[in-house]
Amino acid sequence: MKYSIRISLCIMLFLATAFAQEPNLVWQKTYGGNLADEGYSITTTNDGGFIIGGYTYSSPENRNAYLIKTDAFGNIQWHKIFGTQYDDAVHCVRQTADGNYILTGAYDEYNPNKGSDIYLRFRYLS
Repeated sequence: MKYSIRISLCIMLFLATAFAQEPNLVWQKTYGGNLADEGYSITTTNDGGFIIGGYTYSSPENRNAYLIKTDAFGNIQWHKIFGTQYDDAVHCVRQTADGNYILTGAYDEYNPNKGSDIYLRFRYLS
């Protein structure tokens, strides 16, 4: 019984992927500077835009936590770079019901003897 369910599930997954249409690209943007930047988290916001969290090498010496808020078309509404003299990154960011943002991340995450998690809640005022 379990064997036939497993085979049926595999066949259904194969058929679903074999006949699935490629998604349509709505828009594509590149954010960041000339050095390495990476996004770890993206989610929609209450206004239909997006909030992106990750890191940016704003200087060659270390990387800093990076937040980007865009509208629904990917146009930057604001961005924030922050951190310590160590390597910092935002790993997850979400908008709260009251319009603020909550994020998790780490600083100096590549050194297990110094690294620590960060948890922040903030409101960006333009």
